[in-house]
Amino acid sequence: MLRSLVGSEMCIRDRYSNSTILFVQGGEDMPFSIENMLQLREFKDCTVIAGHKGINRVIQCVDTMEVPDITPWLQCGELLITTGYSLEGHLERLIPLLDAMYNNDSAGLMIKTRIIGPIPQMIIDFADSKGIPLIVIPDDTPFIPMVNTIINCISDELNHSFTRFFSMSKDIKMIQGTPSFLNDLADIIYTYFQFPTIITDYLLDVCASCPGYIQLPAFITNDKLLHRMRSTERSSLFISDTSEDAHFLIQQIRIDKLIAGYIILIIPADQHYIKNDGDAMILNYAANIISANFKQENFLNAQVQRKNLSLYSNLVGNLNGVDVQESMKEAPWPLPPFLLITVETEFDEQFNMSDTLLMQLMYSIRTLFKKYGISNMTVPWNNTIRCIVPFNSQAVNRSILSTIKDRVSSLFDRRIRMTVSGRLDGYDQIKSAHFEAYDLLSISRNMNLSIAFADDLLYEIAMLQTLRNSHMRTFAFKLLSTLEDYDAQHGSELIHTLQVLIENRGIQTKTANDLFLHRNTLLYRMRKIESLTGLDLSDSGDLHKAYMALYVHNFAQ
Repeated sequence: MLRSLVGSEMCIRDRYSNSTILFVQGGEDMPFSIENMLQLREFKDCTVIAGHKGINRVIQCVDTMEVPDITPWLQCGELLITTGYSLEGHLERLIPLLDAMYNNDSAGLMIKTRIIGPIPQMIIDFADSKGIPLIVIPDDTPFIPMVNTIINCISDELNHSFTRFFSMSKDIKMIQGTPSFLNDLADIIYTYFQFPTIITDYLLDVCASCPGYIQLPAFITNDKLLHRMRSTERSSLFISDTSEDAHFLIQQIRIDKLIAGYIILIIPADQHYIKNDGDAMILNYAANIISANFKQENFLNAQVQRKNLSLYSNLVGNLNGVDVQESMKEAPWPLPPFLLITVETEFDEQFNMSDTLLMQLMYSIRTLFKKYGISNMTVPWNNTIRCIVPFNSQAVNRSILSTIKDRVSSLFDRRIRMTVSGRLDGYDQIKSAHFEAYDLLSISRNMNLSIAFADDLLYEIAMLQTLRNSHMRTFAFKLLSTLEDYDAQHGSELIHTLQVLIENRGIQTKTANDLFLHRNTLLYRMRKIESLTGLDLSDSGDLHKAYMALYVHNFAQ
């Protein structure tokens, strides 16, 4: 076969018949497909008996099968040819084979029937339902000329893909470094594919699109699809969704192991598209160019990240005041006054957050702060993210922080918790705020808070620090252990009664109502508590002692 480009048409010239077959409809290049193959002389006597709706499936490789189970070796775009020898007497094996070919996006199955006999209607119906072309080969047709012809066509198709690729790379080089780079690149991708093109960041915010401004289809934000887009090891996905009346070709934009964004092609449902290596090569190149562009913005500059982490480690370590000021002279961090925001992600106990996922989380948070005009220095720290942001109305705006928290929570399908320090007037105050953040996280978990401001929880912080006092812990244990033992032995609820009494500030009538008790029963329980602990529950000072003991007791549980 000799392939040539004639104007906008791609042609194949059959070396045997010297006839020319166009691979072109409407002036657009089409990949080498089952339909194209069947137009060639070597396949003129072959008959498609099922799977007609998959006739445009692209052929990317060819293999023969004479073993009982070839499914582990099936590939995307593979055309399988067989005499049916391994299927003799076991035609039911064709069902799992065709199903595996569908799942692997294989091209089709060509088979001789001399050994196996006619194909049963059940198998024809199954192939039709999956859209996998099932093609019968005449018994006297040799395989070698067919295989050679297919290999030559695949090779020619690859050469054509390289031609397109080099042409596109020249176009891209001309726009690199320009202010409208992403918009121009979206235009180039659209020109090559003729499908609406969207370039997004990792947060799925549109960075550029063509033609004109295109909103991201709602289908893309589906939680199940987002999980596929972010968890797959493949850099590209082809998603067919008939409910949206469109298909989507999605290419990840990666920086090292991290996903920085996506190229999304929207393919109308009435246009039949087949994944192929040539398109994948072009999209992968475009993604690499965008990746380099994102890197220039220092979003994921590894050297900067290592330096920031080192400086932060020193600040929460043992640097003295003079060393702190010296270390921070060249650091491009927010200037005082600032806040320290800590972000914690709740994962299942069996889930081990990888370094890549932690970095992806950090990248998302950093990007969101930037989108809201909040400069920030962000570092990962023991499965949390620490963010230093300027002390201003934006950074302490609960609405903005709540929006950022909700976006990150949606992206990672996990609950996100934030703590916000008080105002810090110097880098030497970061150490105390860093360790105070652990108390804030503990308090927010106990109080079920998603965003905790230190300035709103000064009493709780002070109480938590009180809990660490060994004398206070001993006092609480001595006071309440007798009540715990009594409850355990008699099945009573003295500790719970004491808790409700304190919550009601010693008001007996309300306490009895809340506990659904007769007033005399409550008085009996109160006398029992007093006899066991030595407290006078009518004395406000003793009620405070009981409150402190219960606070320690409840927090320890």
